[in-house]
Amino acid sequence: MGLEIRGINATKIRLDNIVNRTNRSVYALMEQAAKEMKRRVELQTHLQTGALERSIRIRRLSRAGINGRTSYEVYVDPNARRNVRTRTGIKRQRVQTYAKRLETGEFSGLGKRSQEKNSSVRSMGASLSVGPGFFSRSAAFVKAIYRRKIELAAREAARRG
Repeated sequence: MGLEIRGINATKIRLDNIVNRTNRSVYALMEQAAKEMKRRVELQTHLQTGALERSIRIRRLSRAGINGRTSYEVYVDPNARRNVRTRTGIKRQRVQTYAKRLETGEFSGLGKRSQEKNSSVRSMGASLSVGPGFFSRSAAFVKAIYRRKIELAAREAARRG
């Protein structure tokens, strides 16, 4: 006596479609979150020469992160340099070093151009301000907003399945 099961292929195809749709929607939201974070970081960075704003990049990492998943990274270009006026003349400094010092609050206060930028950024939104922690504040904001959006997109793709 044999047992015949029907519909296995249709179920498999349906599950594959759910996975593909979920991946597309989640990757699109992850890319959108990376772009939003880059924009927020650029808005909240100090402004002296503009080198720091210009050196912020986004890159897609395939097979990276936990379990080899695709991820997006917002970072300061390690090869970018800026000119710094010192007592002995003008010297080239890595923008990444400058960004680390600004992020930790090693430099106290905002310069004239940073203060002007802060007043214009504050008018865009209450959660935006130029100052220390610009990278971590941007990351926390984007994480709070996009985590929920990604969960909803995955749930919606599974429901439509």
